[in-house]
Amino acid sequence: MKVIDFIVDIATKYNPTKTNPYHGEMHSYLMVRLADWFNESYTGNETFNKLDLAMACACHDLMHSGKPDSESDNIRNAIRAAKPFVEIANMNGYQIDYDNVALIIAASEYPYTHFEQLSFEQKLIRDFDLMMVNFMDSSFCYEVIGQNYNHICSSNIIANMFKGLYREMIDPSEQIIKNKQYFDFVNKLITFQQNAIFNVPFIQEVNSKYRNQSIELLKKSLID
Repeated sequence: MKVIDFIVDIATKYNPTKTNPYHGEMHSYLMVRLADWFNESYTGNETFNKLDLAMACACHDLMHSGKPDSESDNIRNAIRAAKPFVEIANMNGYQIDYDNVALIIAASEYPYTHFEQLSFEQKLIRDFDLMMVNFMDSSFCYEVIGQNYNHICSSNIIANMFKGLYREMIDPSEQIIKNKQYFDFVNKLITFQQNAIFNVPFIQEVNSKYRNQSIELLKKSLID
């Protein structure tokens, strides 16, 4: 098995919180796909460990509580949960640095607590976490997802993920009532995406290209 397939399997098959409304299977899967896309697309001069980055993306929300008030615990749990997967990969001949994976995962803790002296991999995992909205755009989605494009983009899965974020942060009930509380949350979410600041210029360029169209599609899906 190719290591990237194994890492995708972590996100989709072995994620114990895969049913979390937002911080679950699909979010981890898309994060890994973004890492794989970036590995193939980036032509800059920065050096980084591609396998460490992909492993961190797959594992950064493992054991996530689905609650907004325990992010430090979520990060510690994810770092612990990543270790056996790193060990399995390395037993199969891959060289993944668990200590580096742990540092990359740690940088994904939000709200961000430090901004200076981040490694390139740490900058990337933060940027990927902010890029979810761009999957609403089909051309970018096709570029990143590849053969699974129809499964991801022909459904309403991205809008459902953001509704899942509402469930995790505001209201855990399955039924969403589109009341003032809901619309206030959507407006804050859209504003957050509009004002998102990225660490890596290449990522900033990609987001500048797709963000407005993607936000309009997301807004339509969440409000209409």
